[in-house]
Amino acid sequence: MVPEEKSSSAFLLLLALSIHSTIEGFAIGVESSARSVLFMLLAVSMHKFVMAFCLGMEMSLPENPLTLRRAAAFLGVFSLTSVLGVFGGILLRMDEQVWGELVCSVLQALAAGALLHVALLEILPRERSRCHQIGLSQFSSVSSGFGLSLLLQYFSD
Repeated sequence: MVPEEKSSSAFLLLLALSIHSTIEGFAIGVESSARSVLFMLLAVSMHKFVMAFCLGMEMSLPENPLTLRRAAAFLGVFSLTSVLGVFGGILLRMDEQVWGELVCSVLQALAAGALLHVALLEILPRERSRCHQIGLSQFSSVSSGFGLSLLLQYFSD
């Protein structure tokens, strides 16, 4: 197997996280008050730090051999995606038409779908294949995480 084929897992993760990150940037760009922009910036920055760590760990795995140049390019692309999203959100916010809300809703759905894809189809199967004995613990952790996210979303609105 050539290195390009082996690094496809890291590339798919980069693609999914970049889409997710761009849409998170949109969430910052469409905010209307300085306070909400700072709050979203802090939340997205903390989230992006964790995503960058996961991407770095994925790129360092033996089954994903990446050259230093390619790894730096991956991280460079990933770091710019939020900025592009912020600019897109600002442009979307400038347009006061009703379709802007529809676009924001679709983008949020895409961000959630990208996150679910990475979690359920990339990360969890690999972790389950490594540790078979703690299945209930893994299920409880994932369920708690999604449940907490749902509660936070419910009470934040």
